[in-house]
Amino acid sequence: MPIFDTITFSIAVLGAVLGLLNAWRSLIKDQIRVKITPKLYVPIKGQALTISHLDQAVVAHDPRWQTVYDNTKHLCFEIINLSYLPITISEVGFITNSKISRIVMLKHYCSGNIKLPQRLEPRSSLLIFGSEILGDDQIITIRRGYCETDCGRRFFGRSPALSDLIKRTKKA
Repeated sequence: MPIFDTITFSIAVLGAVLGLLNAWRSLIKDQIRVKITPKLYVPIKGQALTISHLDQAVVAHDPRWQTVYDNTKHLCFEIINLSYLPITISEVGFITNSKISRIVMLKHYCSGNIKLPQRLEPRSSLLIFGSEILGDDQIITIRRGYCETDCGRRFFGRSPALSDLIKRTKKA
């Protein structure tokens, strides 16, 4: 095969690969992607300290954190819009494995004292605090957290803090 044919073929293959990558990127860009992380929070003097997992280095430095972490049952959600489109969050709660398929957090407040539904711009986040403490019988049935958009799409998430809370509640 002459050198010119090899160069032409190489450029054609490169163009085809770049074309496929561009098509894939444009498809991904039009999708709604949301990351939801259930967390624990500790109310402190009108503010809230959120905990997604307990770092053992923190516990080694100050053992009181283990006590705070073990005794809190306040739940919140961090919702991050990973897409390039604005979305509106209309509902948050938990998916369960009981006859009641979900627990909707009706009593909540968002960071900045705003209410749901809340519009999330691209690449922005929202912190939603639950103002009610769930009972032990509800906590042990939780599988994961969810948020729902105005268009009806649901997104799900788990975290080490939620898993620890469920395990601690089952042991008690």
